[in-house]
Order: sequence, then structure tokens, then C-alpha cells
Amino acid sequence: MTQRFFPAIGGVEEHVLQISKGLISRGHSVTIFTSDLEKDRPFARLKVSPRIDIDVKRFTAVRIVNLRYGLGIISPSMLLNALKEDVDVVHAHGFGYWPTFVGMTRRALDNTPLVITPHSNPGSKIYGFLDVRALPLKFADRVIALTLAEKNHLQVLGLNRNKIEVIPNGIDFKDYEGLKNMDEGDIVAYVGRVDINHKGLDTLIKAIPMVLKKVREARFIIAGPDWGDMESLKKTASKLNVMERVTFTGSVPRKEKIKIYAMAKLCVFPSNIEPFGIAILEAMSSGKPIVATNVGGIPELIKNGWTGILVPPRNPRALADAVSYLLLNPDEATKMGERARAVARNYSWDNVVDKILRVYEALASHRAVSPPITTILSPK
Repeated sequence: MTQRFFPAIGGVEEHVLQISKGLISRGHSVTIFTSDLEKDRPFARLKVSPRIDIDVKRFTAVRIVNLRYGLGIISPSMLLNALKEDVDVVHAHGFGYWPTFVGMTRRALDNTPLVITPHSNPGSKIYGFLDVRALPLKFADRVIALTLAEKNHLQVLGLNRNKIEVIPNGIDFKDYEGLKNMDEGDIVAYVGRVDINHKGLDTLIKAIPMVLKKVREARFIIAGPDWGDMESLKKTASKLNVMERVTFTGSVPRKEKIKIYAMAKLCVFPSNIEPFGIAILEAMSSGKPIVATNVGGIPELIKNGWTGILVPPRNPRALADAVSYLLLNPDEATKMGERARAVARNYSWDNVVDKILRVYEALASHRAVSPPITTILSPK
């Protein structure tokens, strides 16, 4: 049950991929229900579905109404097949997405334990019990929040705090151990999807001329898949006469992404909303100081003035000042990066999987089901 999964790119997709691998390595059976979507804005289907050592079942996605964030996309055949699947636990990911309603239906019909990780955005507009997106959460036996801020956000929706577990995202730290910095000049990197509404990249482009007034040789790399906003950002960069200082790479493979982290003096994440930010954790693991907005779950990752600098969202001046400060104070930036790497060591996918597995086992034991546990996983 899902809208998107590997090779589609995103934090939720990475989350589900890693916990699936971890569960399988521990002897459990995992089936991933997903759609054929690569991304929902612009609407694009996967052209290739690579073979991986996970049971993945893909169903055709249909847009029935054009809502923000792809909330109007359903996969009817996913529901029909999920009702027939023999599983012990259903785990759905997303807030208001089709898979959570599929999981809710299965839970209502045969009491199959339901876990939902909403990956919701603390601080975003909510409507309490009137918010239809929250309906599946009311049916869930456990809800997993990525941060304490998200837990508080979910309680405002009316959820009982006792059924909310806080389990953060993780990082495969071995990918970044021994990573050597590459002295390529004053490079500032953003890694993530090119999405103005969520990721605030228009704020970054508007901040660049202000940075260049203080650090004339600064260069910027924006690495990630285009979610429909790349041309708009390029036009803005051209109008501001900074296009020659910005490189848009598009999607990059993992090795190239790690190389970008190695090249960067610092990483910037100007998000307008952010549940957690796996890319932030990657940058921290690379030993980079972070400039990020003080939104969502970011303040639980970044301690202002210690591992990075937090700024208000949609504020180009504040963003530019923070970036310039770190470029002009390399010793302080290096210390922040070292502290960020140390903090990142506390997050591992092994720990995440162990905590999630304990949730599954507690729920499955109520149905007198012995491990290994069979799970349907469904990312946003």
C-alpha cells in the first residue's frame, strides 16, 4: 500500500526502504504495496522498476481530483488486493494519503493491527476532528511520530498521547565514515527535491545575491529531482544575475550525492515545512555545518549555534547572513560540522528498526501471532 517507493526519491521512500531491509535481515517477511508513481507533481509514472530483494507489489495510480501534495491520487486495486493479503500487521505511511485509508479499511473489517507513520508537518494548518486526513489515525492501534514536535501536533488532532510512539528517521552512517572534505572553494549545497512550496528554494535563490556581496566567490549546488519548479528557479536566478553561480544537477546517484557533501563547506535547507529531513541527517553525517529554517522537526536535529544556524522561513536576508557567517568563519564552521557528525551517530537505521519491531510485536501478540511477523509497509 503506497503512493511511491524506490526508485522514486524522497525521505519517506528512503525510510520505508531501510526499515524493510532491516526487518527482512531479522527474519521477518515484508510486502510493500505501492503505486507506479515516480512523483505526483508533475504527475509521472516510473519507467523502470528495478529488481530488489523485497516483495514489492505495484498498482496503477489514478488522479481523481487535483489536490495539493497528491492527496487526490488513489489506487483502487491496492485496496482490493490489500484486503486479501495474509498479514499480521499493516504499517501505512503518510498523512491523508490513500494507503492510510486502505489500512483503515483493513483494520475496520478484520481487526488487523494498524500502525501509521504520518510524516506530518508540525505547525501546518489542521482542523482537529474535522480534518478528514486524520480519520485513519483514529483507527490506528499505534501512531509513530518522527519527533516530539510531531507528537504534539498529532495530539492537537485529538489523538491519545499513549498510542503515539516517537521513533525518528535514521542514517546508514557507514556511507559517510572516512569521508574526506574536498577543497573546491566556497561551495554551499542543497540536497533534496526541487520543490518551492515544501523546500523553500525560492528563498535560497533570493538570498544568493546577498551572500555574493560578502563572499564574492561563493558557489551554490542544488541537487535533486525536479518537482516542477526548476525552470521557475532558473528564471529567478537569471533575473537576479546569479545563474552563473548556481548549478542545478537534477537527480544524482548516491555516490555523486556523497561527493557533493564532501565538496560543500556547508549545507543549507531553507524548508517552509519539514517533518524531519533525512538529507539534513546525511549532511550532518558528512561533518557539515547546517543552515536551516526553524520549522517542523528541524530544531530537534539542529541546535542553533552548536551544530548549525537556524533562521526563520521565507526570510532571504536571515538565510544569507547565516550562510555568509559560516563561509567567512571557517574555523567555527568546522567545529559545528564536527559536532553535527557526532550528533548524527545517535541515529541509526538499526535502532529505528528495533524500535518499530517492538511496536509490531506488541500488537501482534494481542492476536496470538508468533514471529516472524508479516508486514505490509506503505510509504507516503
